[in-house]
Amino acid sequence: MLNVSPRVLEAWRCRGGGPTFVKISARCVRYRRDDVERFIADHLTAA
Repeated sequence: MLNVSPRVLEAWRCRGGGPTFVKISARCVRYRRDDVERFIADHLTAA
């Protein structure tokens, strides 16, 4: 949905940005569809 690499998502998590995530274990992170859609909606800009 976001067209970014897993490394970008990891960097966003470490810096406190990006969509809300669910940490299932130390190495397993997932994103709920609603959270990703909200992140997209919150970052829309007029062209």
